[in-house]
Amino acid sequence: MVPLGPPIPDWATEGALDRHVLREFEALGERRSTEVARRLVAAYVAADEGDVDTALGHIAVVRVAGARLAAAREAAGVIAYRCGRYDLASKDLKAARRISGRNDTLPVLADCERGLGRPERALELAASPEAGRLDLEGRIEMLLVASGARKDLGQADAAVLTLQVPELEARHKQEWHYRLVAGYAEALADAGRLDEAAVWRRRAASHPAAPAGLEVDDAADGSVGDIVDLDPEDEQDERVDGGLGRPE
Repeated sequence: MVPLGPPIPDWATEGALDRHVLREFEALGERRSTEVARRLVAAYVAADEGDVDTALGHIAVVRVAGARLAAAREAAGVIAYRCGRYDLASKDLKAARRISGRNDTLPVLADCERGLGRPERALELAASPEAGRLDLEGRIEMLLVASGARKDLGQADAAVLTLQVPELEARHKQEWHYRLVAGYAEALADAGRLDEAAVWRRRAASHPAAPAGLEVDDAADGSVGDIVDLDPEDEQDERVDGGLGRPE
């Protein structure tokens, strides 16, 4: 039986989703497909706003109504991941992989293993043949997860070595490259290599894909500074984790 779920706000319209996702939802019938699409939109917004209970309430409906649809289970998994519910995220993302045969969410699955306290399992996924078949962006995301897993295991030097790939020194403007540079800076800092970390944090702050308003706050005591958001309209620091945005 499909759970009732929280009310769907009027502003949550199905047109906000990609067309290929909406086409997959057509298998549910017109009324149910519209509801699932609107709940996903509402859940994404609720998760971004930190309203975890509402987001999870919406995806509980999506999970049941779209149980056999890869797009529905993948979206539910990503939202659960954003909410820090790595157990639910892992189940949904694994279901989506079984249905679709695609592996592009493998880095998120690996980061869920970190969130569940299983960094060794995250490293196994990072070393799997499926990980080797990811596109460039996916491979970089998996490296960031693997680096974070090494940090979880207390292997700070290995976390640094994991990110020493040719793409690190190359000139790219994409967001994945910014994440790689910033993640490398954090790994260096965690390893106690503060002078090098400061250099790479400056590179991250000046990267074309860096969030607007980021600069390096050099500490007065000579220790490595943080990358901080100088936008007065946003009081939260922008920090880059050695994974996919998973909270520490």
